[in-house]
Amino acid sequence: MSADLLAAVAKQESRFTPGVRSAAGAVGLLQLMPETAAELAGRPLAAAELEDPERNAVLGAQYLRQLLLLWHGNPLLVAASYNAGPGAVASWISPLLNRAPELWVEAIPYPETRLYVKKVVGNLWSFQEPRLPRCPG
Repeated sequence: MSADLLAAVAKQESRFTPGVRSAAGAVGLLQLMPETAAELAGRPLAAAELEDPERNAVLGAQYLRQLLLLWHGNPLLVAASYNAGPGAVASWISPLLNRAPELWVEAIPYPETRLYVKKVVGNLWSFQEPRLPRCPG
């Protein structure tokens, strides 16, 4: 599991704000739906548990790990699945994904997911970018 990918998703989902809730019911740092979190944890979780950044990050990392395995590490498919669900994403796979991934992203039929993928991948690149040495001063 890539810490950079986890951070890229958390930045997009919550701007690193642990107690945030969405109108759709997603909770916490990685905006987990309570049903998804319960499935990952093997039991229902109280909202306070999902607001705990450590617990939320562990569950979010677990879900991202599952998506990485499902999509053989492809960050575009992982990001799209995190937003729209793996079932929807499976129906969008085409040869364009490997031939011209940037065009595949532009062809995502859900505008929210299309923008989400661009932002998560942009976050990922910024976290992976090597830091330039600073001048002593």
